[in-house]
Amino acid sequence: MPLPPINLTERVGVLPSGVKAETSYLEIGVALRRAVEDCLPPAWTWHGKRVLDFGCGAGRVLRDFVREAHEAESWGSNIHAPSIDWCRNILSPPAYVTTFSPSARKWPIYATDSIRPAWRATHELT
Repeated sequence: MPLPPINLTERVGVLPSGVKAETSYLEIGVALRRAVEDCLPPAWTWHGKRVLDFGCGAGRVLRDFVREAHEAESWGSNIHAPSIDWCRNILSPPAYVTTFSPSARKWPIYATDSIRPAWRATHELT
């Protein structure tokens, strides 16, 4: 699967000097997918479910859930239209992407920007 153009990958954070944006983009996407999965119940299956990547940007995490998007209704939402346009051209189908938020009632929702502080807070207490 192709990577987004550099102007879209760089929107998700500043990298230390010498770190390749493409490598970091992919590695962080995989790590965030694992963090999302770690939050799900042990018996979780994607079959027939709905999921929303709120603030998906250019699909850094959504791209790692493409296989699951064949069995679950997978959405990505972002306010940055160029990122959504790129996702729409590359990830849709099977994922759906939009610049507005579909109703999230009874949907598992993940916003990966908030996982690291939540992970740090829960692990520092143990």
